[in-house]
This record gives sequence, C-alpha cells and structure tokens, in this order.
Amino acid sequence: MAFVERTIYARADAIVAVSPFSRAQIEQRCRSHAPIEVITTGVDTHEFRPRDRYEARAALALPRDAFVLLAVGRLVPGKRYDRAIDAVALLGQPGAGDYRLLTVGNGRG
Repeated sequence: MAFVERTIYARADAIVAVSPFSRAQIEQRCRSHAPIEVITTGVDTHEFRPRDRYEARAALALPRDAFVLLAVGRLVPGKRYDRAIDAVALLGQPGAGDYRLLTVGNGRG
C-alpha cells in the first residue's frame, strides 16, 4: 500500500487532505512535491443539530451526570478507535468520574 500511495502522490498535480494531521501524514510518508491543501470534512448542520441533552441521554440510557465522549466516522481500523477506548479507560479510573464513549458510524469494525 505504501508503494501505491507514494506512486500516486508523486504523480499528483495537487493533493487535498481532510485535516492538518492528514496533511502532515502525507508529507511524511510520500514526500510529494505537489501542493497540499486542507479542506476539512463538512457536517450537515440540518441533520446534526443541537437537541436537548437530557432527552438524548434518556433515549440512550446514559446517566445525566456522566461525561460523554463521541467518536464519529467510518468504523475501520485505520481510524484508530482503539485509542479512544484506551483513553476513556484511563479517564474512568476509580474516583475520576463516570465516562462513556459513544461511537457512531458504519463499516467494518
């Protein structure tokens, strides 16, 4: 896969990255001479708009006082949701509070 990435990036006239982090990864791994522009991923604010947090917690059977962290994206190994799970496990040490991680997405996981 690395060979394919290097070959494609070496031939590109321009590259679009979805975040500064992605840009840095491309720069490190592929050494492309093409300009790399960051265009962040958009969110449909009509579909994903603020709602009453306590109604949402009740619908999801979450305690009213829990700290809720949310990870949204394709559920694939490259997204590294294992890191979010490990982080929440560290946060949830005895006496630290009630932390919950919700993951939302589809794909193989």
